[in-house]
Amino acid sequence: MNFVILLAGGNGQRIKNFVRDKCLESINYKPVFFHSLNSFIKTKNFQKYIIVFNSESQKVFIRDFLNKELGSKFKEYDLVKGGNARCSSVRNALLHLNKTYKISDKCMVAIHDAARPLIKTSFINRLLELALNYGNAVPASKINDSIKYVKDYKSYYKEDKPLSLNKNLCKDQVRAVQTPQIFKVKEITECYNYKNNLTNDVSDDSYTLINCGKDVFIIDNPEPNPKITFKIDIDYINYLLNKNLV
Repeated sequence: MNFVILLAGGNGQRIKNFVRDKCLESINYKPVFFHSLNSFIKTKNFQKYIIVFNSESQKVFIRDFLNKELGSKFKEYDLVKGGNARCSSVRNALLHLNKTYKISDKCMVAIHDAARPLIKTSFINRLLELALNYGNAVPASKINDSIKYVKDYKSYYKEDKPLSLNKNLCKDQVRAVQTPQIFKVKEITECYNYKNNLTNDVSDDSYTLINCGKDVFIIDNPEPNPKITFKIDIDYINYLLNKNLV
């Protein structure tokens, strides 16, 4: 059995002045979260969906929308309350998954930010194939700008002064990682419970594997897969859809 954890529980602090809930915002007449969910449903390779919500009102909206859009017969999803950070939301979902279902060594889970509504069904299938062969799969994108190392990045948040750069990095050796990221359920659960990963510093799921000394396998995503963080991201996604560029 394969699972999807769809993370819709973020509070969206950086966009709250423009939209009440970025995952419920309408794009092409459907809420953002549903674009992501539907891409997985169309693969027909995942049997259960764990949707992480942030409030009772969001939970009710998601449940009512799915009943209306997919019918009451679509019962292959569970709604799980999120935590105070992305990583704690993933832990809540993994805890629910492991308690509710019988997990074998072959069970895979895709963890996806619902705020990435342009993910393609065909690319999800490519990721799953890679994960089945190598144990995990993470989408990535090449970086075109020059990359530098910030000497004291924490000062950016404390003082009104320029940042200091003191190291050149080879852009060919770095990637910006995205979601969905696909793992063996047992392995990602073990890594999330590793003592060095029990902090809110975990920025993405592959972070936990790397902290455990495990290899992470990436595949470059040739298609736009933006995450809604600022209002301009919604404008960009609407532009891509209106111009039939995705």
